Amino acid sequence: MNKLFLIVFILFVGCSTSNKNVNTKVENKSKIPEWLNDPQNGSNGKIAAIGCAGRHFKGIHAQKKLAVQRAIDEIAMQTNTKVSKITLRKRTDNSSSSSSASLQEVNAQNISTKVMQYYTKADGDICVWVLKN
Repeated sequence: MNKLFLIVFILFVGCSTSNKNVNTKVENKSKIPEWLNDPQNGSNGKIAAIGCAGRHFKGIHAQKKLAVQRAIDEIAMQTNTKVSKITLRKRTDNSSSSSSASLQEVNAQNISTKVMQYYTKADGDICVWVLKN
């Protein structure tokens, strides 16, 4: 009888300890950066934009590249730049593919940008904060 009590007690203590560790991990979750809600905050007067992209079938590198492209497109639109974006999608019975292109026309202006920071949301979306130089 004492052995049964001891086994039940050990199981109870073990389970209660693991629950405390789970709660600690949730409390230490990183906070959402301020620039995600206000891209101009911390930009020192420079034009800023955010681009986000969902999970990409080609991996994280392609996902980050798409997020940066979207942020640059946003900066171009803010600087009176004409942006034309074309997306071509081809679908067959067993597969589908898509490609996109972005054409930016600037009146004798070069657009130079700098990636300031990346952030990965809980759902896997990657967002990037970009400033115009």
